[in-house]
Amino acid sequence: MIQMKLRTLIAKLEKVDQQKPLRFENTHTEGKGYKDIPEADKYDIDPHRAGVGNFHSWRGDYTEFAIEPTEEVRTVADTLQELKNAIGKTFEGYKGGEFTATGYSPIYCAQYGRSSAWTRTGEIYEFLDGTTQTLSVHLKLTNVIENENEVIILYDEDGEY
Repeated sequence: MIQMKLRTLIAKLEKVDQQKPLRFENTHTEGKGYKDIPEADKYDIDPHRAGVGNFHSWRGDYTEFAIEPTEEVRTVADTLQELKNAIGKTFEGYKGGEFTATGYSPIYCAQYGRSSAWTRTGEIYEFLDGTTQTLSVHLKLTNVIENENEVIILYDEDGEY
């Protein structure tokens, strides 16, 4: 799936009901099939069915940007205004430096200071020494869908290892 740019995300959000709640969801799980991930940090917010939080520089590449998953659920209008205000704004990278958001900036779902999350689709990475670990993935934003009660920003898992 093609990763959305900031301007595409804004354009898609402008076409939906602005008063509906806005959430993240994984394209692969369709709301089911999640597994407990033993490696997951207790402070991680599971992005599946999470609210859409703040916009920031993405730790994976500070010149790219992310939106945090959050427990709070905001409306489309609230998020859309923040995204529009982000274009042309300068953000500080996690380890310093200043980076300006443009309409062409790729967008991820990630907590501030994190570049990836543990996959919830059960993919396993096998190391050369024979050990295994749940795959850590980047969550690239791919689409916006609207249903009767809410608007969903879909993300796709992109393997990090």
